[in-house]
Amino acid sequence: MRHSVAATIAVCTLITSIVAACGDNTGPGEDALPVALVGTWSATPACSPTCSFTLRLVADTTKKLDLVASTNVSVHLALTAAGVANLSFAGLSVPGTARIEGNTLYLSGAGSVDTVDYAVSGNTLNLSFRSPLLFADLTGDGGTDATYARGVLKK
Repeated sequence: MRHSVAATIAVCTLITSIVAACGDNTGPGEDALPVALVGTWSATPACSPTCSFTLRLVADTTKKLDLVASTNVSVHLALTAAGVANLSFAGLSVPGTARIEGNTLYLSGAGSVDTVDYAVSGNTLNLSFRSPLLFADLTGDGGTDATYARGVLKK
């Protein structure tokens, strides 16, 4: 799938919005994070295609854009056992908090909470954001498209 400069800019706006949602310094979540989740997780062009950060259209989940492979974007998520989170993208580094309930990770900050299903297998962290995001134009029609975000990050 070929992507225009406008689509790349829209995608960068989307990721910046996700990063901003984690930008709160109110302190760590009340639940400690498990050892398997603690560390710095990354999706970079160097580890692509085994790592990724992908947007899929809600209306047609066969249509997707892998930000790492298509736009050379790197995404990093650092998590401490105390629940401190730091999400970084394109030189932007934003602190926040994290807590878990079962296999759900809550990333809090800037007055909002992102709810993310997660699974850790060895040095791989799979993330699936539950709520559709409305910041990117992936169809090229000039409007924003509802997308689901999914990440495969490596430690």
